[in-house]
Amino acid sequence: MNVSSMSKMRRRPPRSLGGNQVILPILGFTSSARRLTGVAYPSLATNSFSYNSLDTRVGKVASGGTKAFLRDGATVTDPVLSDSAATYTPGISVSRSGVLSYYGND
Repeated sequence: MNVSSMSKMRRRPPRSLGGNQVILPILGFTSSARRLTGVAYPSLATNSFSYNSLDTRVGKVASGGTKAFLRDGATVTDPVLSDSAATYTPGISVSRSGVLSYYGND
């Protein structure tokens, strides 16, 4: 995907969600059948996404590499078990680069 071939181009100004969350400006995005299929940034970096037949995102290609999402099932509501960067035990823990972190309520 490149900027010149993108359809449905939209310009979005930066905006803050409060705290340290900021939405970065993008040059545009592509979509198909209610799926985000690509994003282009002002730096000309792009991301593209792949889906299975049940509209569940199963992959991402970005300048930083490729991620494949392994889910405990095939639907969008099934938990992600692995995303090429981490391994998850839904509701319990996440392991990134050999460091295990636990979810918990105080």
